[in-house]
Amino acid sequence: MRASTRTLSTLAHRLTTPSAFIRARGAPAVPPPSLRDDFVLFPTFFSAAESRALAELALWKLDRMDSTRRRRRRTNPSAAGDAAAAGLQDLFAGPYGFEEGHFDSVIHQYRESLVTTLPPVQPATLALLARLYNLVPTLSVPDTPEPADLPPARSSTHVLHLAPEGAILPHVDNLEAMGETIVGAVLGAPRVLRLEVEADGDKHGWDVLVPSGSVYLQKWVTWGSCC
Repeated sequence: MRASTRTLSTLAHRLTTPSAFIRARGAPAVPPPSLRDDFVLFPTFFSAAESRALAELALWKLDRMDSTRRRRRRTNPSAAGDAAAAGLQDLFAGPYGFEEGHFDSVIHQYRESLVTTLPPVQPATLALLARLYNLVPTLSVPDTPEPADLPPARSSTHVLHLAPEGAILPHVDNLEAMGETIVGAVLGAPRVLRLEVEADGDKHGWDVLVPSGSVYLQKWVTWGSCC
């Protein structure tokens, strides 16, 4: 089922919310209107079991493009419950064919793939993806989609795997290429998402802790971000 508006509001952390997940860095007490409503963090959007299902799907897609990962070790189904409770790190066992640097020098030590079609997956996994896509105001995905419904039209879906030492450097996204809304799901180790603005020569921003299972939403991405 699609999460209700009330449930999402309860889970949401905005830049105006004092939170263990969001810390200001030289930022004013009240962010400008361009930021107050344009960034939302849902730190517990997916459960451990749901995160595992999505991570396995993402890694399957990436491994097909990685010559060093043609065949992945299969998880023992009898141990899946215990593994889900312990986290997702058992899924990330090297070696990997990480790229040293992105074409624009923004991303380092990473694997990335554009997702245009999905393999046969369980209906429950499709429903998880529908929850994610339905955060985008311009998209409308059935709560029980068919594989052909995803990824939805007018969207661009990327899977990105950062190495432990990998990073996304500060940058400003291109609205024409990326669209007005970006939704990101974090699966695996927690990261810090750094949001930064510059006004009158001064830079300030916010550090956002994005744990595994969290989802963040950015609208009108005219400000820098990195993790």
